[in-house]
Amino acid sequence: MSAVSKEFMLSSLISETVKKHSDGIAIAYGDKKITWSILNEEANKASNMLLKLGINRQDKVMVSTYFDKALEFWSIWLGAFKIGVVPAYLNYRYVGDEIVYVVNNADSKILFIQDDLVPKIMPIRDKLSVKHVIVIGDREKTPEGFLNYYELMKEVNANEPKPPWEPPKEDDTAFLLYTTGTTGKPKGVIYTQSDITRELIISYQTIHNNLGLILDKYGDKVRDLNIFRKFLSKGVHPHYFVYKLNSDLDLDLIYSIYGGDKFLCPSPLVTAAGVAWTIAFWYLQHSVYYPVSRSFDPAEIVNMIEHEGISDMLLIGNAMALPIVDYLKKEGRKHDLSSLSAIYSTGMMFSSHLKKALLEYANKAVILDVLSSSEAFVQSVNVSLPGFEIKETFKPGIIDGVYILNDRFEVVKPGEIGEIVVLRHKRVGAYYNDPEKSAKTFRRMKLMFLPYEYLFVFTGDIGTYDENGEIKLMGRSHEIIDTGGLKVFAPEVAELLVRHPAVADAYVLGVPHERWGQMVVALVQLKPGYEGKVTEDELIRYCKQNMADYKCPKRIIFTQIPRDPMGKVPITLARQIAQEKLQTK
Repeated sequence: MSAVSKEFMLSSLISETVKKHSDGIAIAYGDKKITWSILNEEANKASNMLLKLGINRQDKVMVSTYFDKALEFWSIWLGAFKIGVVPAYLNYRYVGDEIVYVVNNADSKILFIQDDLVPKIMPIRDKLSVKHVIVIGDREKTPEGFLNYYELMKEVNANEPKPPWEPPKEDDTAFLLYTTGTTGKPKGVIYTQSDITRELIISYQTIHNNLGLILDKYGDKVRDLNIFRKFLSKGVHPHYFVYKLNSDLDLDLIYSIYGGDKFLCPSPLVTAAGVAWTIAFWYLQHSVYYPVSRSFDPAEIVNMIEHEGISDMLLIGNAMALPIVDYLKKEGRKHDLSSLSAIYSTGMMFSSHLKKALLEYANKAVILDVLSSSEAFVQSVNVSLPGFEIKETFKPGIIDGVYILNDRFEVVKPGEIGEIVVLRHKRVGAYYNDPEKSAKTFRRMKLMFLPYEYLFVFTGDIGTYDENGEIKLMGRSHEIIDTGGLKVFAPEVAELLVRHPAVADAYVLGVPHERWGQMVVALVQLKPGYEGKVTEDELIRYCKQNMADYKCPKRIIFTQIPRDPMGKVPITLARQIAQEKLQTK
C-alpha cells in the first residue's frame, strides 16, 4: 500500500480546502450558507475547546444533532480530526439502553447532544462512560451538571490548534461509523486517516469507470446528459479521471470538473450515509446541502433542487424515492429538476418503476444505484439513463475485487447463490470493541484464485452473477426465508408487493412455523386512501399471479413500516410487530 500524502488525510481536509476555496460554500441548510473559512474557524475553536476540556490523543467523542445544527456537528467532527481525536455519531432515535450501549461501546469521553435530546439523557446519565455531556442549545436548556456548547466556544480562540502531541498519522483512527443495528447491536466500523482516502479513491474510480463505459458505448445518445456535458466541456473523459486517481486525489482536476456543484444529502448526520457521503462530496469539491425538516419531506427536497440548483442528490432507496415520485405526480409538471446531474441510491436499489419515473422528471440526470456498506464504501454501481432499458444488476469495481463466494470460498457460477465479499486494502479491518463480530466480517485470507493473502469484507449481502458477469443482489443473508426446504428471498417478494398500485411500502420476513419451519409473512403499508379498500386475500392472490406459489406470503399484516433513517427495518422490531399482530388475529 502506498502512503497517502498529508494533504489528503482527514486531519488536513478542511485546511487544504480553505487554502483553495475559502469563500466557497461548505454546507447549507435552511437560510444558512456556511463558507469553508467560517467552518474552519469553528472547527479550530472546537479543537481548542476539546483540548481545554482535557481530551487526549485518540480519545473518542460522540455527537448527536439534527440537520439544523449541522454547523455545530461538523465543527466538532472536523475539530476532532485536526488533533487526532476520534468522533462518532449517536442516532437521536435511540433511547435508554440503546444510548448506553453505543456511548459506552465507543469508550466516549465527551457526549455532545442537541438540547431536544436532554430528556433522553437525564435518566441514564450515571450509566454513561462520558466525563462530560455538552448541550448544543440555549443556556437555560442546559441542566445542572451538563456543560453548554456555546458558552464553552466563547472561551476559546479560532487559532489553529496546537495539541501537546504529534500530528495525526496514517494509522491513527480517524472516526467510527456505527451501523444501524438492524440485525443486532450497532457496530462501530474503524476508519483510519488513510483508509478513508483509499476508500474514496476506489469509490470515485468505480463510479467514473462505469460512466466512461456508458459514454463509450452510447456516445452522442448520452452527450447531452448533465454528467457527461460536465466532463466533455473540459475535454476530459471519465476514464482519464479514473487514471489520474490511481495514486492520489487530484483536487485541482476534481475542482475543474465539479467545483461549484451542489450535493443534497437528506440522510441524517447520525447515519453512515449522512457522514460518509458528505465527506465524499467535499473531496469532490461540492457544497453540501441539508434539509431541515425533522422528518423526510418530499416537497422540501423538490423545492431545494429547483431553487438551489442542486446537481447531485442522495436518496435512501424506495423509502425516499417513492414519496418524491408521488409528490411529483401530484404536482404535475410544475417543478424544474433540470439542474440534476446524478441521483444516487444507497442502502437499497431503487425499484425499476421508480427509477423510470424519476428519470421522466429529471431527464438530464442519471441514476446511480450504489452497492455499498459501512464496512466497505462503494463496491459496485448500476447506472440508469433516461430513455434506456432499466437494469437491476451491478458492475463489479475495477480496482479492488468484488466476488460472490459459496461456503467453500469459491466463486459461484452464474445462477448460483453466494455471499458478496469485497477485497480491501484497509490498514484496520475491525469493529471497535467487538472482536467476535469483527472476525466474522473482516477476514484476512488467501483465496485460491489470488496470489496473496488479502483483507476481505464479508458484507452479508447475498447475490448471484448473471450471464454477463454482473451482480444481481438478492438481499441480506438474514432475509433468506427457509420455508418447507425451499429458499425465498424476502426482498423479491417485497419488490412485487410495492408494484401493486395500493401499496406504499412492504417488508417481508419469515416467522417460525411448526410445519414449514418458517412462514412467509408480509408487513404492508398502504397508500393514503386505500385503507379498508384492499384486503389480505386480494394481495395474496396478486402475488400468486406474479410469482411461484411457495414464495408468496401466507399472511399479510397491514401496518406502518418501521424504517430507520437509512431506510432499513430493524428485524427484531419487524418480528415483534408480526408476532403481536398474528396473535391478535
